[in-house]
Amino acid sequence: MLETHFADFDFANNPAVDFARTVERVPALVLRPRSVSELVACMGRLAEERLPYTLRGGGHSSGGQTLTRSVVVETRRLDRILEITADSIRVEGGAQWLTVVERLLLEKRRPLVVTDNPRVTVGGSLAVGGFGYATHLHGPIVATVDALTLVTPDAATHKLTPRDELFHLALAGAGQLGAIVDATVRTTPPTERSLEHLHSRVLRWRTLAGFIEGAIAIASARRHEFLRARLYWGQPFAVEAIVGDFGAPSAGDDVSRAEGASPIETFDLAAEWRRDPTPLWNYYAPVMEVILPIPEAGARDAAWRSLDEVVRMTGLARDIAHGASVALVPRQLGLPLAPIPKATPWSLVVALRPRVLAWSRLASVRRALREVGTRAIANGGRVYLIGEELGLPGFLDAQFGVALAPLVAARRRVDPFGLCNPGLLPT
Repeated sequence: MLETHFADFDFANNPAVDFARTVERVPALVLRPRSVSELVACMGRLAEERLPYTLRGGGHSSGGQTLTRSVVVETRRLDRILEITADSIRVEGGAQWLTVVERLLLEKRRPLVVTDNPRVTVGGSLAVGGFGYATHLHGPIVATVDALTLVTPDAATHKLTPRDELFHLALAGAGQLGAIVDATVRTTPPTERSLEHLHSRVLRWRTLAGFIEGAIAIASARRHEFLRARLYWGQPFAVEAIVGDFGAPSAGDDVSRAEGASPIETFDLAAEWRRDPTPLWNYYAPVMEVILPIPEAGARDAAWRSLDEVVRMTGLARDIAHGASVALVPRQLGLPLAPIPKATPWSLVVALRPRVLAWSRLASVRRALREVGTRAIANGGRVYLIGEELGLPGFLDAQFGVALAPLVAARRRVDPFGLCNPGLLPT
């Protein structure tokens, strides 16, 4: 069916496919709990019957991580805003980030890090890490979490803070310990500025190394709240970055950091958040996102050269003619499972999201993406666990490092039969 009718598959509402529309698995049963107590009951019964299952939020993974022929447990009905304090918001894990943003806009506030795809769920993004508009300042979304509630596969409910081991193993833990059913994330303080608008300019660099140098300087100055960029192959300017601020332009000017710059413009960012992008995703969309360490020499390192070689040699560049998203992220030592290299102060997120229109092209594109991931791991990088799966010997050790052993031990305690989101960790 996918070969001829992929455009008919609504990945957000069809539990047999995900964002990529490259894999189809029809589940035997779909459970849609309406409350945490119902979710606990579902997971408890599945444990009793020893039925494997996957947790599913918005369906935005693209490597089949939420697909199964057994049982799917959807969390999207757990979508309530629970509490708002002076510097945080507590929200259920099945809520879309759009719900969070819309509620905070009423108070002239926003999450510290805002995902660029607000239709992913809170719990889903926290299970993998979450990158967004202010990642260059605050790190991934998981770095802004103050507390969470985790329902483990043994039907136990855990109220967790950074003092608890399970807190650190659940964040970016790929759902291996169960469902994040609510989380408290930090927000900006109230402001008189309109956070619905972004004041920004486009900065351009001829090389990726030039962009990295400029981006690190911008992030170190902590002046601009918004920094997102696209990397192009075969263009006069290799990188174009949107740099700006919510509500009002910054007093600083970083034009000197770039080789080209546009005038400052104002964009209705709220309109972009609210626009449903689903009709635009009418193509096969395999994904590979890698996080590469940035050594002192900038981008001229083995990890980047290896990725660039794959893109050029496989013809992958033509499938990403719209560019690859790139973002700067600081080291996160306090988050053991965050997919960020710990050896360097800064890393570079490179998101390869090809647009593939022909089924005949799909297999070669997916091979190329897996080669990108393989080389990133071999050169000290990490893989963002929402895309093509690698299954390499030693992959988990390279991905999680010393945090792998406590993650496996915790999973064996709360899910001894490996029923919840099976496949990643050994049982």
